[in-house]
Amino acid sequence: MVNQYDVAAANYTEADMTAFRTCVESYSFLRNLGSVAGRSVLDVACGEGFYSRQFAELGAARVVAVDASAEMVRHGREAEQAAPLGIEYHVHDAAEMPVLGEFDLVAATYLLHYAADTDHMRSMCARMVANLRPGGRFVTLVPNPELDPAGPGHLKYGFSLDWPSAAADGDEVVLNIPTDPPMALKLRYWSRRTYTEVLATGGFSEIEWCPLECAPDAEDLYGPGFFDDYLANPHAMIVRAVRPAG
Repeated sequence: MVNQYDVAAANYTEADMTAFRTCVESYSFLRNLGSVAGRSVLDVACGEGFYSRQFAELGAARVVAVDASAEMVRHGREAEQAAPLGIEYHVHDAAEMPVLGEFDLVAATYLLHYAADTDHMRSMCARMVANLRPGGRFVTLVPNPELDPAGPGHLKYGFSLDWPSAAADGDEVVLNIPTDPPMALKLRYWSRRTYTEVLATGGFSEIEWCPLECAPDAEDLYGPGFFDDYLANPHAMIVRAVRPAG
């Protein structure tokens, strides 16, 4: 089966989400992940290496990047060849990923909502737990289960969502990115309760949900109130968890 990101890979790198990714997503994600300096990081659903490169630049001792899309990984490897940072790239489905090491941190931006069902999601979680050291931390970004489809939209931040008006577990959601040609990426809705239960049965503990926040310099860069609509109806949330130490 063709991975939808294999088809979209060339355009994905051109998507103009700079303001949102810099001032909201990256700021929030890295803040919740904590310091990576001197630590080993496994980046699952790495795409073309957007976060993998940041981890390396922030001083991670080892960065291993994994994605199911061979085309996305190819873009990541090309970036590594052009400006070497010591990042290892691998093509693996997260639900079948082998043990690539005993990592201090596992990062997974926008992964779990691609699960076909809860068993598939649980397998993803189990494979990530298997790659974490005891006591190691996991941080992921997932679609906000409480998003209001009638609330403020997100097009000025570089994307839009086709979101069911009364979403139920497993319903299709479409992420639209206005590149040329446009991209329409399919994912699934899962409730907060389902994510939390699957993370727990997949081997994680100390599960916490955290909102996205704006960087302190966002107003200086983009003007007062630019991100107000986003923060009033965020499309994503951060989830943190750990592999039990015992």
